[in-house]
Amino acid sequence: MTPGLDHAAALHAAAAPAGVDTEGAEIIKIGDNAFYRLPHQIVARVSRPGRTAAFKEVAVARWLARLDVPAARVLDELDQPIQVNDRYVTFWQELPPHH
Repeated sequence: MTPGLDHAAALHAAAAPAGVDTEGAEIIKIGDNAFYRLPHQIVARVSRPGRTAAFKEVAVARWLARLDVPAARVLDELDQPIQVNDRYVTFWQELPPHH
């Protein structure tokens, strides 16, 4: 892999060894992170190059889950975030429709 990998390539590179299906991945939003809706009610977040906030986001999400706080849940069965060159990829349970 080469530095400067785009977010879609980083998503696929992280998902394959983690066993996460990306067939039909749909972009939800691109901002500070690129968000993708994946099969099986999973959402992937791909950071911008060099952004390391994913470590804190995963740690906080796991802490909130241990306290049973209703918040977004990271997929616990994966060691996250997954680094792909200069990007970090995380996988989350998709939230139900809400306002």
